[in-house]
Amino acid sequence: MNTAATRTYLREQMGCADAAQANTIIAQGLNLMMLSDFGKAGIKTACASARRPGGVNAEGNPNGGELIPAIVEEKLKIATSVAKYFVSIDCPVSADALNWNRIKVFRTYEEQQANWKDALPPVDYSKEVGIVAWLEYMQEVLTSTLGVSGSPLGYVTRAVADVPVVDELRTTTPYGVSYLSFQSPSHA
Repeated sequence: MNTAATRTYLREQMGCADAAQANTIIAQGLNLMMLSDFGKAGIKTACASARRPGGVNAEGNPNGGELIPAIVEEKLKIATSVAKYFVSIDCPVSADALNWNRIKVFRTYEEQQANWKDALPPVDYSKEVGIVAWLEYMQEVLTSTLGVSGSPLGYVTRAVADVPVVDELRTTTPYGVSYLSFQSPSHA
């Protein structure tokens, strides 16, 4: 993604007041396509560096330090998490996919992950349990266990590697119209 598109995204979706604020953040190495490579600590460091006087800005002029509002930093931290989530499920990262009305719902997902408890312990298969019951139970175990990327293992170990797009993302949520939440189909 080019600098102009990143600047537009920072101004229209993240709340940068002007091009100077956006350019100073971009000068820290942030662009929309690399957002998933930043962590929350990286965003904090980038914004802190953008606020400090010294060095030069993207135009090569002396940097007097920019006022980067805390809300811009918080929005960027959420956008980083969403970009990482989208990459983990092979969803394209774009300005449209990361619009603020959609990604602000993601805070709920982060809270769910922070409070996640692996609900079910795995059990060994035995003749008393039966293969069908054991397979159903193991699917529930995998669905209730988060992997290192934060995705439920039941999603990662699905039978079909390339999951077809069921429906388009809603304008205001990071999941499709046939879902009530990140992992709950509306028909379930």
